[in-house]
Amino acid sequence: MSFIYKLDFEIFPPFSQILESSSLDSFDLLMRSDIGELVSFEEGREVRRISIDCGNITERFYVKRNWDDFPSDWIFKKLARGKLLHNMAYNELIAIRLLESQNFPVMKPVAWGERRILGFPCEGFLLVKEVVGKDASEYWQSGDTQLRRRIMQDAGTMMARLHQAGIFDWVRLKDIICASNPQDDTNSPLNFVLIDRTCSRDRLESFSADRCYNCLAQSYGFLLKLTPAPTRREILEFTRSYLREFKDGRLNSLQELMFKTNRRLHQLSLQPGPFQGITLIDCSDWSLDQ
Repeated sequence: MSFIYKLDFEIFPPFSQILESSSLDSFDLLMRSDIGELVSFEEGREVRRISIDCGNITERFYVKRNWDDFPSDWIFKKLARGKLLHNMAYNELIAIRLLESQNFPVMKPVAWGERRILGFPCEGFLLVKEVVGKDASEYWQSGDTQLRRRIMQDAGTMMARLHQAGIFDWVRLKDIICASNPQDDTNSPLNFVLIDRTCSRDRLESFSADRCYNCLAQSYGFLLKLTPAPTRREILEFTRSYLREFKDGRLNSLQELMFKTNRRLHQLSLQPGPFQGITLIDCSDWSLDQ
């Protein structure tokens, strides 16, 4: 029976009491009820914001729900590797735990659940605690040139540290919360906290320059879709800060890094997807001394 139908549900200890007192301690309530307010909805995915009165303060949480429809080729690859299929919510939980193990600031998981039929996940959710602050893309839109430069520098540094730790992921400003006001201390690094994490791996990976180039290319693609679009100088600030973290020589010069990353982005721009038609100016036209 457990193979035909299986339900996993867990509330993490620090949050058990607050969910129980609010009658939000069951899988069906967190997965299916119209609790809180709808934040976003797209096919197969929904996010809702929940506010819970805790005496003198109001705690806010986000429940991310997924209804899975996996491509057949993806299922085959997973099964061929002996991997158990999981809902996107579970994969995000694993990504958070991986970041926590390497001491990266990341949103806190509160509860998760997954329903499986015949070994295949059909629905699941992840409940996380709100990270108070504004996402970096909001500050980017402020038009403050100095602040935009700081955002690029610190985002590049954060991505380099992820890659050094063996977590090969890209950076999107909308997935980074500035947990304190940047104007409160203009001389210190921005207080970045990661949210909305997804990854295809459940463990740290060995260093690879190719992995770095691929992640940088995707990060450039996301950065170039910002409004307003970053200038050449701002893209270079991001890349210089990234390269500065690799003091051991595992990555070569800024010129080579820009060239190889730009080539990867060009390949992505020729394929259907989020980066179609997006390219950097050819590196030979860039003044890397700007």
